[in-house]
Amino acid sequence: MSVEATAQPRSSSRRTWLPVLVLTVIIAVPAFLVNPIVWSPAPDGPVPTAAQLPYLIAMDLMQAVFLGLGVSFLLFGLPIMRNISPDSKTRAWAMYLSIA
Repeated sequence: MSVEATAQPRSSSRRTWLPVLVLTVIIAVPAFLVNPIVWSPAPDGPVPTAAQLPYLIAMDLMQAVFLGLGVSFLLFGLPIMRNISPDSKTRAWAMYLSIA
């Protein structure tokens, strides 16, 4: 009994994830760093406690990552929508615009 490894052809989804990941990181890192500058805390507002601070930082991080994913979808999402609905270009555009 012998076991041989066969090479699987690379799918297009593997090649799509790398640019999406890179663009998401490129957008998310500056968005996370600029967030306190753009949305500065109110001077008369309450100061968060030490227990609240990690949760607020996690929320800022999630906002930045989701912004990066949204921009990535705007740039790379239309071909995916066309694959989902190959019979109608109008339906593909409608799905793309409704998600975007």
